Amino acid sequence: MTLSETIIAPAAPASPVPLKVALPFQDDSSLFFAAKVAAALSERGHIGLTTQILERGAKASKVSSRQIAAMLGSGGPDLDLPETDFMKPEFLRSFDAVVTCKATALQRRTMANSAFRNRAERPVFVAFLPGLEFTPEKGMENRRSFDVVFLNTPGDLAAFQTARIGEGPFHADWGHPYFLTPRTWREPKPDAPIYFFTQAIAPQTLNGRLHMLQVLAAMALIHPRRRIVLKLRHLPDENAQHAHRERFSYPWLHNRMMRNPPPNLEFADGAMDEVLAEAGVAITCTSTAAMDAVSAGVPTMLYLDYVENYADYTVEPMRTMFKGSGLIRPLPALLDLDALPPDPDWLARHFRGEELYDSLIDAIVRWQGR
Repeated sequence: MTLSETIIAPAAPASPVPLKVALPFQDDSSLFFAAKVAAALSERGHIGLTTQILERGAKASKVSSRQIAAMLGSGGPDLDLPETDFMKPEFLRSFDAVVTCKATALQRRTMANSAFRNRAERPVFVAFLPGLEFTPEKGMENRRSFDVVFLNTPGDLAAFQTARIGEGPFHADWGHPYFLTPRTWREPKPDAPIYFFTQAIAPQTLNGRLHMLQVLAAMALIHPRRRIVLKLRHLPDENAQHAHRERFSYPWLHNRMMRNPPPNLEFADGAMDEVLAEAGVAITCTSTAAMDAVSAGVPTMLYLDYVENYADYTVEPMRTMFKGSGLIRPLPALLDLDALPPDPDWLARHFRGEELYDSLIDAIVRWQGR
């Protein structure tokens, strides 16, 4: 069977028994993914077990207890263990599937091993991308040995198929849990808070981050009855081991470089779903939070023309990815909170409905019956 045939194969019937799916996470972004997929599987009668991968066999985590509690509740993850233990065949065979958004080096080596791939008793390995992907070619290559692959867009899927080398995956499809078509598009709420979703790497320079803070302070002065809230991805003492280290945190800049900041300029560290539920407008630079906000139907604006943006490798790919969306806004529109709804054609090329999860379940069931 060719890759193109697997892409258009008819959907298999829903699994007659609940599937047991491992959802490994090792940092905050993979935690968000695991929590979202676990909830979707549970809604469909399946079992998604969030599994925290500990660092190098030690009882250490790259994710803070606060972040875990915000996403998974006080009970925390269903499982936690080192990746070497997680990837042992005797442990894996108790699962129907492993679904991940981070294709780790050990996962890639294991899936490239024909002896493991040919084992009768093993789960199907499903790989999504982490979120917005600015180097999709690398992401595609890192997932070629997986059984099932989901790319972000139909265009990515076509490129993946065209560049196919060797055996390739059993099934390839497109869509992402962060990129679900909004059910409704929310009208701007005149009194709702404005949220700016921060990130570690954009802006990354001191001048760029100070500029962004000053823009938000100006916004707070222009709209004194609106709360202008910087949504922190993590607190200053968290994520010290994350691949993207934050320099010049916004709380640090606020405390040291702003005199008499507006009283309605605030910080928050709540869960994404809670924040989006109350947001009047969502603003970010190059964060995947833009897709979360659009998916939630929140008026969304991207601001890419900040000071020293040339220093950030994510800006131009973001500009290309969102070209024609209507979401990239100049500074005057940003300060006026002039958010536009996304272009329908652009939305259709990047977002998919809830049937994404049905396609995921169908792919797992079809692989089991291969």
